[in-house]
Amino acid sequence: MRLTSLVARHRVGLLVLLTAFLSTLPAAADTTGLPFLRLGSNARVSALGEAGTALLDGQAFATNPAALSPSSARVFGVTHSEWIQQIRHEYVNAAWKQSSGAIGLAVLVSHADELERRVQPSVNPLGTFGVSEWAAGITANRDLTSQLRAGASARFVRQSVFTETAAGGAVDIGLLYTASPAWMLGAALNNLGTLSDLDREGTDLPLQIKIGNVVTRSDWLVSTDAQWARGSGGSLHLGVEWALHPGFTLRTGYQTSDTRRFSFGTGVASDGWHLDYTFVPFRDDLGDAHRLSLHRRG
Repeated sequence: MRLTSLVARHRVGLLVLLTAFLSTLPAAADTTGLPFLRLGSNARVSALGEAGTALLDGQAFATNPAALSPSSARVFGVTHSEWIQQIRHEYVNAAWKQSSGAIGLAVLVSHADELERRVQPSVNPLGTFGVSEWAAGITANRDLTSQLRAGASARFVRQSVFTETAAGGAVDIGLLYTASPAWMLGAALNNLGTLSDLDREGTDLPLQIKIGNVVTRSDWLVSTDAQWARGSGGSLHLGVEWALHPGFTLRTGYQTSDTRRFSFGTGVASDGWHLDYTFVPFRDDLGDAHRLSLHRRG
C-alpha cells in the first residue's frame, strides 16, 4: 500500500494522536520573551486562528519555512498590527520562487512607546520609556521529492528595553508533505536559539513545536494545528477560509490559547494586489487587536 493511501485513510486518527502528544508536553515554568515571534507574519494566518503550519503562502516566514510558496515569480508584502497594551508590529518581506523551492527575506519589528517608568509605587511616573524588539532573517526551502519539501530560516534577534539591550539568533526548520492535491501536512520547530542577558537577566526565546494539516475543497479551505510553546504549553488552532469570489475571501478562526479564542478576517484582491484584514478580540478585558496586510504578486 502506498504511503499516501495509508495516510489518507487514517488522517483523522494521526492528527488526534499527534495533538494528544503535544498536549501532554509540559509548559516551562518561566515566561519567555519576544512573543511577537509566535505570530504569523501576515493578517491571513491570524484570521485562521494561527493555524498555518501546512498553509502554502508567499509570506509564511513565521509559520513554517517549508510552506513559503510564492504563487508567482515574486511576492512583496507589508503588515501592520495594532496589538493590545500599546504594542505595534511591523513586517516587511519579499519572496522569490525558485526552480525547486523558494527563498525569502523578512524583517519583523515589535515596539511599544510612552510606557510609564516607576521604580516603586508612586502617584506620578518618573517618565516614560520604550520597548523595541526586532528580527531579520532569510528563509529557504527545497523539494526533496515530488511530495516532500523541507525548509529552514535563520534570524538575527535584538531586544531593547529602556537603556538595556540583548541580542541573539534563532532558527526555524520545517517539513511540508503533499498527501494529495487537496490535502497538505506540515510540521515545524520554531524559534530555536538563544538571547544574551538583558541587565544580567536571561530571556528564553518562545520555542514552538507545531503540526498541522490543510484540506481544500472547491471554494473552501480548512486548516488545523496542534502547537506547543515554551511557557504556554499545548494549544489547538482551527481556521476556515471561504472564497466567495476570486477577488473576495472571508475567514474565521478559533484557538485555545490563554488570552484568545475567535478571530475574524477578510481579503480582497485585484490586479496582483492583495489586501487582508483581521480582527482579534482578547479575553479578560485586554482589548482588541487589528492586523492589516498588503502584498503584491508579480
